[in-house]
Order: sequence, then structure tokens, then C-alpha cells
Amino acid sequence: MLFRSVLFLICIVLFCLIIHRLLVYTIQAYLVLAIRELITWTNFKAWMYAGTAVRMSQALHLGLEFNQRHSPGQKEVRRRTFWACFVVDRLISYSCNHSFAIDQKSARVQLPCPENSFAFEEAYSGPFLDNIILHTNQLSQLGIVPFYITMLQLWGDMAALHTSGGRRSSRYAPTDPEGEFYKNAKAIDNFASSLPPRLRWSAQNYRLHQVTGQAQAFVNLNLLLFHSRCVMHQEYLPQLDSQYSLATLQVDEAASYDAAGLSLDYSNVGIIECCIDSVHAITDMATMLTHGSAQDQQLLQSPFAANALVTAAAVQLWILYTQTCDKCPKDVAESNFAQLLDIIRSWQHRWRVACAWAETLEMLRKLYSFSYGTGVTADFDYWETGTDEITESPTLVEEAADANGAHPGLSDGDGIADPSTIAQRLHDKVRGILLNPLYATDVKKRNLRVYCRTVWQHMWNMWSFEPLESFDSDLIVEESAGETR
Repeated sequence: MLFRSVLFLICIVLFCLIIHRLLVYTIQAYLVLAIRELITWTNFKAWMYAGTAVRMSQALHLGLEFNQRHSPGQKEVRRRTFWACFVVDRLISYSCNHSFAIDQKSARVQLPCPENSFAFEEAYSGPFLDNIILHTNQLSQLGIVPFYITMLQLWGDMAALHTSGGRRSSRYAPTDPEGEFYKNAKAIDNFASSLPPRLRWSAQNYRLHQVTGQAQAFVNLNLLLFHSRCVMHQEYLPQLDSQYSLATLQVDEAASYDAAGLSLDYSNVGIIECCIDSVHAITDMATMLTHGSAQDQQLLQSPFAANALVTAAAVQLWILYTQTCDKCPKDVAESNFAQLLDIIRSWQHRWRVACAWAETLEMLRKLYSFSYGTGVTADFDYWETGTDEITESPTLVEEAADANGAHPGLSDGDGIADPSTIAQRLHDKVRGILLNPLYATDVKKRNLRVYCRTVWQHMWNMWSFEPLESFDSDLIVEESAGETR
């Protein structure tokens, strides 16, 4: 009887261990599905799969180091699965404009061990996320992945400020030591200055990491570093719309100031130069890899790179339409924007989501063009009729449309904010486009139409005596009918 009881208990323990291991593999499968849904432009499914993986990892306490029942190899699998959840959570959340599901405080597990230790299942005691800066002289012993994950955390802190409201929600000026922007920027600078020289971007270091098989992590680390220095900094790039607006008396005065009480025209040379330098660094990296071998081009093609390239292209547009300095020649900015857009377009044959990123940049360019007086109404009619490049391309039409012939992405019925509620400053309209690149095409077109109705030159057209054949003619008729009633 005792033997049977012991045997039964052993069977139960073995069964639990098998189930536990299967659950870890299930988490990994959900992460793969999340990435797959992201690159096929079904972002709502990507968000759900990533969320399921994160919840399962939290249920299994993968973010904790206290469990001693597992072998060194099993412990490392659990660690790596948790950090994979950490990476995918930040990637999906930023791409879909959602809050992060994993808080830094819950990441109390060691950073991944070196590949040799993992392969031989050796017991490993390494650094954690909060003390990696003390181990920057141990690159050969630790590998590049711990530094990459740390950079991801620092990037995520800065990116979260941008997605959670930007300067409209920040109660502190960017130069205030008490503010999150200042603290995050300081942490990024400290980490960057402590990085081993071999982890800083250069063609020579890139070739070195190719030899060691860590080129992908090296590229992503540096893209995250440069992006962290412009993703929130772009919020403080002053636009010129207030200088040209003919309707300043109708604009809510409060909309011209951020939550810290700074005017949207506020200009800080240090922040602007940091943003521009980082954007140029991203552009140079993308250019070098694009002009390299097929392997170089493949290493560049990643969702993290796409996010960095979209921000860089947006800032290049800002330079093109607002800056007149020797450091930022307009012709160079125009060429850089076109190049970054072409890089993203080149991914469309493999990734349907690249269509969404390319659309977003094209719409942002039209918004700038209309806002600063160089656009014509016929250009906007092109977007309004739906004859965009994606649907006209015979090679992309099948990939860019679902079974019903519509582009994927969230639609009007999914709780998307009304674009007319966006503040009427160009700063807010640019944010509205950049923060939601994965909206359905028709939603993005509608938003662009609403944004362009309020730019200064179209207000001038409304008040002119000549009849218009633009999209605003319908608006005039509707308003006139309302006044008659």
C-alpha cells in the first residue's frame, strides 16, 4: 500500500513537471504568434497573443529567481522565456499604442546567461536588470544580450512617455531634474557612456559582431539607443503653425501650452540637436545596411528598426519644412526621408505591416505639405478617393487586403478616437498620425481629411470668393445648410 502511494505521488510530480514544461513552451508559441500577427498587420491579434503569453509567464512566476527545484538548464529556459515576454511586450505595446504589461519592478530574474553556459547547462550567477551597469567591463563573459535587454528597458521608459500623452501629459519641463523626461534621458546617457567601446555603432564593430554571431543584437541595441534619444525628444520640436494661422482667435488658448505650462513654440537647442543627431545616426545605420549584402539588409528588417525609421523619417520631414540651418540642409532632409520611406517600402513583399508604416509616412508628408502651404488640394483628393499605391500595386494587393478586400487594422467600430477631438495645433495632428500607424487605411485617410480641414491655408480657401472643387466644398455646403436652418 505504501509503495503504491509513493508511486502515485511520483507520477503526480512527474505529470506536474511535464505540464509545467509544456506551459513554458506554450508561452513561447504565443510569442511567436504575436510577432507573426504584428508583421501581417493584424495588430489586435498581436496584442492579444502577447497579453496571453505575459499573463501565463506571470502565473508561472517566470520573473522570479527563487525557484530552486529546476536544473540549471531549465532555469535558463524559464529566464529566457520571461525576457522574451519582456521584449515582445514592449515591441507590441509600442507598435499598437498600448501600455506595457510587464513592469520593470516585476523583472526580478537574472539576465540571460552566455551561450556556452546555456549549452552546457552550467550553473550561472549573473547580473540583474538594475545592476548591469556594474558589469560593463565583462562583455566577453556576459555576451551582448544582457546589454540589449537593458537598453530595451531604457528605451521603453522614454517611449512610454511619448505614447502615454507626451508633453501634453508631462507636468515637468524637459529640463526639470524632477521630471521623468530628464531622469530617463540621464539614465540613457549614463548607460551609453558606460557601454564597452565594442558595443558602440561603427562599421568595424558591426563586422566584429558578425563574426561572433551577435550582429542582430548589436544592430537592435544601437537602434534602440538612437531611437531612445529622439522618440520623446520629437515632442519638443517646435512647429511654425501658430505663426501662420489665420484663425488664432478661434483656437483654444490652452491648447497652445503643454501640461508643464510651456508654449508649443518652446525651443531647446540641446533637445533639438540631440534629436537631430540621433535621427542622422539612424539614417546612416539604415543606409549602410541597405547598401550592404543580403544578410545586412535582413538584419535591418525588424519591427524595432521600423519604429526607429518611422520616427527618423518624421523628423526629417520636420527639418524639411521648418529648419534653415547649415546642419540640416533641406535637400538632404528630403533625400533622407525618401530613402527611409523606400527602405520600408522594400519590406512590403515580405511584411504586410510595412504597407501601414509606408502609408503613415506618406500621410504625414501630406499633412506637412498642406500645413506649410506647399500642397495642392488635388493631392488630398488622391488620398480621399482611395486610389493609394497599395491597392494599385498588383504584387501587393493580395497581401495588403483581407478576404473582404479591405485593409487590416482597427476600424471605426473599434473605439478609435474621433479625430475632430484632437487639439487643433499641428503638434497634436502629427502625434495623431505617428502614434497610430496600424489603423486601417480608411480610418487614417479620414483622420488626415479632418486634420487638413483645419490647417491655415484651407481656412483661407474657405473664406475666398472663388469657388473650390476641393474636399472642403462639401464642408462649406454642410455649414451653409446648417446656418440656413
